[in-house]
Amino acid sequence: VLDWEPEELKRHSSVSTGIGRAVWEKTKINILDTPGDSNFINDSRNCLSVADSCLLVVSAVGGVEVNTEKMWGLAERLGVPRIILINKCDRERANPEQALKEITEHLHPGVIQLHLPIGREGTFQGVVSVMSGKAFTYEGASGKGKEIPVPADMEADLAKAYKAIVEAVAETDEALMEKYFEDDDLPDEDVRAALPTLIQAGDLVPVLYGAASRNMGMDLLLNVLV
Repeated sequence: VLDWEPEELKRHSSVSTGIGRAVWEKTKINILDTPGDSNFINDSRNCLSVADSCLLVVSAVGGVEVNTEKMWGLAERLGVPRIILINKCDRERANPEQALKEITEHLHPGVIQLHLPIGREGTFQGVVSVMSGKAFTYEGASGKGKEIPVPADMEADLAKAYKAIVEAVAETDEALMEKYFEDDDLPDEDVRAALPTLIQAGDLVPVLYGAASRNMGMDLLLNVLV
């Protein structure tokens, strides 16, 4: 949508920054769609200096690349809060788990998974929201998730991901840490109240999953952005 110049259409990638907007849940989101190509990285640098937040897209096929690390480092130095989307989970050779491993090794060891992918490659169906404990699948390109029961083989991973979020939240605040040590848990309302502030401060970096070309998981991504 935002790549319209002849050179961009030829390359299938951005040459200059595209500016767009979207309205979701009565909230206006201003979008700076910056080039990912290293030849045009200065445009991305300029945009990061004025952006409120950064959505960093990592391919489930290619994983963390050199430019990913460059943009991550710049966003970190500028103090821009980050959200990571592991995209293309539906593609051949997609490996979301390996992409997450590379993110923890090369970008940030303490990222939290707000979503979990259901399947991979041709079996990718949708995502599980860790905080709500709800699973959503997508049919066609409507982008509207249909709630389903959490797959039985994912229940242990869901519990583990939620526990990791609770621990990450507790580590950022002394009072919450004391409460966590007393009960080996935190009330869900405490975790939900703390998350937006911690993400905006850059203390926590959430990871989401999806397949943008098929509009899978994008509604939940927009919810997180809002």
